[in-house]
Amino acid sequence: MALENCTNLQFLALDLFDNQITNQGASTLGNSLANCIKLTNLSLNMNCNQISAQGVLDLSSAIQKCSNLSSLSLQLHGNTLGAYGVQALGSNLSKSASLQNLTLNIQGNQIHDEGAVSLGSALLMCNNLKILNLNLSSNQISFQGAYSLIRALRNCNRLSIFNLIIRYNQINYEEKYQLINQAYKYKRLVENTINL
Repeated sequence: MALENCTNLQFLALDLFDNQITNQGASTLGNSLANCIKLTNLSLNMNCNQISAQGVLDLSSAIQKCSNLSSLSLQLHGNTLGAYGVQALGSNLSKSASLQNLTLNIQGNQIHDEGAVSLGSALLMCNNLKILNLNLSSNQISFQGAYSLIRALRNCNRLSIFNLIIRYNQINYEEKYQLINQAYKYKRLVENTINL
């Protein structure tokens, strides 16, 4: 892939929506991105492909090597990451010391409570994170998984903007209001949107 030769690249946006990209394709892309050491802003739309846990592990391992990356938009809706894939993704993102702005769409990836909890714990380690946009809709997450995620993010000291879309999960009407109340306890947030 010619991308691996673009070592001075700072901004990159790739729209690879619905291209039948498999784990091998995600790994190849990741290997190319790992050479873009000056990359500060990356936007990848990989929605509706055939990426599972191994593919996202390889891709995110490479992304975390981009040590100057401050803004990342990763669209992975409609793949098959599962809880393990999201755990690997979160673990690698937590090693991205420069990351300040993260948009993560993992809607429809069967992450369950286990994935939501591990993602919250991992994002807590992103010490410089200021802006977080998460779409976790249609992932079979219960109240407990969503609550644990929100509680973990409460300890992200620099987080000032937090938007969460968590529709079409296993959360009832009463529980939705408990989650909203929990999220609004973060006094330092300038903007806080929970879309249930």
